[in-house]
Amino acid sequence: MKSTKQQHRTLHIWRYFLIVVIAIVSFTQLGWMYQDDTVLVPVRVEKGETIWHIAAVAAEDGSDVRGVVQSILTANHLANNDDIYPGQILQVPVIAQRADYVTTTFTGDK
Repeated sequence: MKSTKQQHRTLHIWRYFLIVVIAIVSFTQLGWMYQDDTVLVPVRVEKGETIWHIAAVAAEDGSDVRGVVQSILTANHLANNDDIYPGQILQVPVIAQRADYVTTTFTGDK
């Protein structure tokens, strides 16, 4: 009788161990699966430019510019009411496929 209880307990321990291992692997795989391909592109602010203008250039076609504005503010540790000034270098998060376009748009190398 004791060996049956011991086997039952051992089986439960192995089940919990297997569940924990599966959970760890699943969460790790999900983390790898949802890595974005965002890169930071340095952009020198020119006279008259706004974060909204920069975000409009950096945004993917059909995406919400407000999200890009927020990404720029976060990447540069800026608040919503912070001013930007000519000559300031902003790190602009963009998808890797759009990095060359954003760089050439702001440097004038067309």
